[in-house]
Amino acid sequence: MSANVKNRLLYIDALRVAATGLVVALHCITELIVSASYYGTKSWFACVALNGLCRAGVPIFFMLSGYLALNSGKTANIKLFYHNKLIRLLPPLFI
Repeated sequence: MSANVKNRLLYIDALRVAATGLVVALHCITELIVSASYYGTKSWFACVALNGLCRAGVPIFFMLSGYLALNSGKTANIKLFYHNKLIRLLPPLFI
């Protein structure tokens, strides 16, 4: 096994899978929520109830990204960390 596989955190991977499922479900139920023909049906009420839960997927991704970025040894020098990130992000931003 490589070092990457040994250092993986199972709960992080499980959160990624859950967040992916929530985002996919959110995209699937959106059509039912916005369609006037489904308004007031049992399907519409079920999708509206699931909507709030499914919206948690995106913030979970943001929190995981922040956790993994700040938990690495590369963030010990925060000035160097942001300098490297800005150098990579500025060219696409201007294009």
